Amino acid sequence: MTTGDCVECVGGMMRDAVGTTTTDVNREKIAVPRAHHLACEKCGAVQYTSEQMGLVEVRAHLTYREKHHLLSPDDVVALREQAGLSQSAMATLLRLDIDTVSRWETDRNVQTTSQDLLLRVLRDDGAEHLRGRLENMTADAIEKHVSIEEWQVAGTQQALDDERPGILDEKMAAWMESLGPGKPLPMPKPTAGKKVRRR
Repeated sequence: MTTGDCVECVGGMMRDAVGTTTTDVNREKIAVPRAHHLACEKCGAVQYTSEQMGLVEVRAHLTYREKHHLLSPDDVVALREQAGLSQSAMATLLRLDIDTVSRWETDRNVQTTSQDLLLRVLRDDGAEHLRGRLENMTADAIEKHVSIEEWQVAGTQQALDDERPGILDEKMAAWMESLGPGKPLPMPKPTAGKKVRRR
């Protein structure tokens, strides 16, 4: 079915097509097969409508969760309610942006494997236990539990990507120790998402 003129070339027409595409989920490339999109019959340019891209993201999130054995949005809602926490209170406990929990619960975003581990601690051991663990983190705790705490430490993701399954370097350990127990950890700056052309 013809759906409109191509914006990339002169004279081309955009038509419905199906093929494999990739999208980023937590900086990991996830392949989504049999994705519906629009393709120019002349130059091959590809575009996605908002609805098509929404379906791609839903399928990519599901694939990512299955690959890493993550809790589902319904699981996140259930454990939060079990702990007696509002979305805002849970975000504060986990030292997250206030909207992050809402995005997890509505499948607009997916938690990382490290964040999922923290959610499981909250589910299995309760809010007070998790709060105590987070408030008493030291350099030794970071060295021992790096896979759990890596998401909280500003500026360390690349080092972890390069050195996994190693530990943080001495400078980072000293910096963490200087924070002392009970002090909030600096939050990493959000990275810009990939822009997608929408019709």
